[in-house]
Amino acid sequence: MHRKVSELCERGDAHVEAGELDRAVERYEEALSLLPRPLHQWHAATWILTALGETLYFQKQHQEAVSALLEALRCPRGLGNPLVHLRLGQAALGLGDDSLAREHLARAYLAAAEEVFQGEDPRHLEIAREAAGARLESAQAHVDEVALGDASREP
Repeated sequence: MHRKVSELCERGDAHVEAGELDRAVERYEEALSLLPRPLHQWHAATWILTALGETLYFQKQHQEAVSALLEALRCPRGLGNPLVHLRLGQAALGLGDDSLAREHLARAYLAAAEEVFQGEDPRHLEIAREAAGARLESAQAHVDEVALGDASREP
């Protein structure tokens, strides 16, 4: 099974490189169909769903891309994967879901800084920086609030 799944994914990757995105989606979906259920227990599901979501994003099928990438987050090592968060954020922007987009672009930025944004729309990096800064400010405010609360308590 592993060999067949790997072969299908390699063919899917080759189709992406050749600009044959519909054929790539078919290969990734075929590879995904070979994995036993539940999918969320397999590392292979993470990279297949990520490749599928990325390809759907390239096709501007944003809703389908978001669905695939949200599933990838539930798989081993999906959460915290900068590429998954980047593409999820970008697909969410395509849908006009600014909240979801900001959350995942910030996660991509916090996980991999600017590296994951190389070659991407500079606007996405700007959104990521802004959203990450807001998250860090919020976290710092919470820490300060907790610290002040502890300091005001009598021993």
